[in-house]
Amino acid sequence: MAKHFSPAPDFQDAAQNRGGGGTPPYTRPQGTAADAPDITVFDTPELHGFEQTAEEALFILAQSATGRRLMQSAMAADVGIVFMDDAETQNSTRGYVDWEQKIVFLAKEQDPRLLALTLGHELAHVSQFANGGVTLNVIKEHPLHALKKFLAIEADARAYEIKIALELEYPAPAENAARIKFDGMAQMAAEKTEIATLPALVANIAPRLQDGSLDDARIMAACFRAFYYDINLRATYENIIMTRIEKLDSAIVRDAQSFVQETDSAGFIARLDGHDTPYMLKNRDVTDIADARLAAVSAQTLARLERLADMRADAGIAPDAAAWRAPVYAPSPANSTPAAKGPQA
Repeated sequence: MAKHFSPAPDFQDAAQNRGGGGTPPYTRPQGTAADAPDITVFDTPELHGFEQTAEEALFILAQSATGRRLMQSAMAADVGIVFMDDAETQNSTRGYVDWEQKIVFLAKEQDPRLLALTLGHELAHVSQFANGGVTLNVIKEHPLHALKKFLAIEADARAYEIKIALELEYPAPAENAARIKFDGMAQMAAEKTEIATLPALVANIAPRLQDGSLDDARIMAACFRAFYYDINLRATYENIIMTRIEKLDSAIVRDAQSFVQETDSAGFIARLDGHDTPYMLKNRDVTDIADARLAAVSAQTLARLERLADMRADAGIAPDAAAWRAPVYAPSPANSTPAAKGPQA
């Protein structure tokens, strides 16, 4: 059974410590509100007692024009929301999309603002597939191409998360002056995305966000680049893909038909760019995933790729050595561009 929420008008967080990290407890701001799309939330035991926070998160997300579009896109794709129980979220998973079941799974957050941002992030993934035809198959695709796509997919979703937060805190000047605004959302999102440079970036651009003089596409491109330039995040997501590959059955790893599909970077970016708000092709100087700075991998990831290639060679599959090489980014000082060295043997 599914629930279709009509959010209560006066949500107030009664627990004074729920904001976390010095963030003030949440009380719904005053102002003119947009209607929340009637997205499906499945009525499961995990939802019981959590309805008010879930309703408020949907309300918050709907106050962003981008958030509303992503919600409507998910509804058109017949995608609903399920909340996970605590045992399922011990590994710090905030959310994920299951396309076979057409469900967004969300961890419960006590602060509805954080939950709204997580949902926006996951709905960006829904839109990537539903509207951009963006897919990832770690069995068929060459690992370097899978890595390239996965990083771009995640960087894009984080750019949307920041865009939603900015719309919530800085309504466009053309909108009703009485429009509801959520102070502190930009910094909350900058910290939540775990990109080290974003809190300072958001603080620096705040004056131009106030007067609406900063182009949305440029902001999103800056967030996309900031993800790639954060070596710790990049290594984390490389590890996710490499671990998935290494857990495959050995027969798959040694199959000549595995890992042969390659991706045209320009074509992939065009599909990813087309799912909601175009910004990548306008800013190819910072979103070109074929650029050595973005295509590079860590030295540890390259070593894991070499072991995978050796396993295939042992099975009689002679890999193209050049195809299994990649630029390697070197460790660099905080908040600086990772230096991509030449392709490594």
